[in-house]
Amino acid sequence: MEKDKYISLIYKKLKGEASPSEQSALDEWLNISEDNPLLFQQIKKEWELSANYIPNIEIDTKADFELLRQRVRQHKAKEKQAAKIVQLRPRRQWLAWAAAAAIILISGWWFFNKNNIADNMLVAQTAAAEKKDFVLSDGTHIWLNENSSFSYPENFTGKQRFVKLEGEAYFKVSKNKKMPFVIETAEAKIKVLGTAFNLRAYTDGPVVEVAVDEGKVQLMPKNSKQSLVLTLNKKGVYDIANRSLKEFNVETKNASFWKTGTLVYKDTPLEKVVADLENYFNIEIKIETENMGQCRVTGRFPNANAKDILEHIASSFQMELSSKGGRIYELKKGACQ
Repeated sequence: MEKDKYISLIYKKLKGEASPSEQSALDEWLNISEDNPLLFQQIKKEWELSANYIPNIEIDTKADFELLRQRVRQHKAKEKQAAKIVQLRPRRQWLAWAAAAAIILISGWWFFNKNNIADNMLVAQTAAAEKKDFVLSDGTHIWLNENSSFSYPENFTGKQRFVKLEGEAYFKVSKNKKMPFVIETAEAKIKVLGTAFNLRAYTDGPVVEVAVDEGKVQLMPKNSKQSLVLTLNKKGVYDIANRSLKEFNVETKNASFWKTGTLVYKDTPLEKVVADLENYFNIEIKIETENMGQCRVTGRFPNANAKDILEHIASSFQMELSSKGGRIYELKKGACQ
């Protein structure tokens, strides 16, 4: 919620921690609505009365903000009503403000603890060329690919096991029919009961991909009525730009090549194998003719590297393989011409 950050900025200003750009943003916000200066003054008074002992509260929901604003308005109305009835002495007026501050402090404590509970997620992250694997409290095994972030609770409670992923991970989900495992990404949600699958959902990527090795997985794009229920050797691809959802028959174990280091092909067109190798190894492969791309490749390649696989293919189909700098390969001639 956009307004939430300004409440945080108010506290930063009161603590003297606001940067010039944050101060400028706060000043602009104060001029947008007549309610904003009122809220600022109320928080400032509570800050002063409480000897600067207010936690740096981050309010994350619209309901919380509306409740706080409602309290401010109610307090102002009561203050005006009291002024019409009797003139408060200085000491009594100070006590009234102190009482109001105590109410807001208690509310602030409630907001603070409520949001800490809601946001009490552990985070596992990986950098470039880094991978991690770990087991969650329910027994679910996670393998996290490079440049990824995974958020999860220390213990699962409630009606579902909720986690978040930015990047790519392989999941071996522990079965629990009463508590579905739900993964949220920037563009979709994935729901499972107990299964194994690879999920690729980088925030700057064009698609969300789910490839299933075991069980069933439901892929549900956000802000859409579409969904796919995927089973063994099925891959669901959600194109973010086009808002399209498609299902493919694939050798899904290859989707987790980054984890296993093994590629498996069974009567697979060479053009598909070439596309995989270009993607997995960040190389370029040229095929002399289109007909060569229809050659069917079968084989299992543990500890695979591009050069070994291409040499195997060239040998199988009497093709000529050439290389430039180890990054550009070319296949020529062969039995499939």
